[in-house]
Amino acid sequence: MSRRKGSCRWVEPQDFRDLRRQAGLTRLQAAKALDVTGRTIQNWETGGARIPWMAHRMLRILRGYALPGKAWESWTIDVDTLTAPNGWHFTANELQHMPT
Repeated sequence: MSRRKGSCRWVEPQDFRDLRRQAGLTRLQAAKALDVTGRTIQNWETGGARIPWMAHRMLRILRGYALPGKAWESWTIDVDTLTAPNGWHFTANELQHMPT
């Protein structure tokens, strides 16, 4: 889980590793997606270096757990359900059949 201290956020190495694995990415694939080296990913996951919040955020976006941009702030995705900040849920099937 990420933690916050003052205005700083940091991510636990195990959480980052679990997220990468859930995304189905090897360390090298994650490194390429995040524009860092494989060694950097290794350092993050073993606690050798602090994980930048934005790297964690990007991995969440790649995994489908978060959406990019201010307009989507506080919205979440879980498998096939989009959840609005007010708690309303929309399934992929419901959204597919919404009128345009």
